[in-house]
Amino acid sequence: MARGVTEDDLKGKNAQFVNSEFFAEKVAAADKVVSPLTKRRTSMPQLATLAAIAIALVTLTPTAGSAQGHGDHLMVAPADLKWADVPSLPPGAKIAVIEGPMNEAKPFTMRLRLPADYRIPAHFHSAIEHVTVISGTFNMGTGEKLDAKATQALGPGSVAIMQAGTRHFAWTKDETVVQVHGVGPWTVTYVNPADDPRKK
Repeated sequence: MARGVTEDDLKGKNAQFVNSEFFAEKVAAADKVVSPLTKRRTSMPQLATLAAIAIALVTLTPTAGSAQGHGDHLMVAPADLKWADVPSLPPGAKIAVIEGPMNEAKPFTMRLRLPADYRIPAHFHSAIEHVTVISGTFNMGTGEKLDAKATQALGPGSVAIMQAGTRHFAWTKDETVVQVHGVGPWTVTYVNPADDPRKK
């Protein structure tokens, strides 16, 4: 079974996030910066602090070009999302593509809005799938056939990562919204071809 990453997991000591030691190193490096201002007799700790913040921002903030691939900066509010039907999923699901296109070798980001009592049969993708639960509960599991008893309940803020080719399935009890991102081209292939709504 795929293991979802919850908010509690992110608080663990193995979480891969920048910690206070990182910023301490940046501050120490900033203290060594030589400029005309540092030659004055009066110390200026604020200069070191500002320099450390600048270094941290440059190090941690991805460029707009890397996010979009062509230099555009994108910010989207929920009200801006345009929802449409999803031919590759059972009827009832809606998709809002935030970043794409999904059929090319470029980064993509989308949201899926799934109705209550919704089921997605076992399937797999051509590329790695990163799922973040926005609202509701996304019950997800791995295997060749949907088994509601073999799933893990992922609430808001939870994350699941599926490698390309991993057979998995999902279901909902209440309306659920998830965000999916990865690098295309993106395809959906059902383990049982009879489950593919595009063939019905």
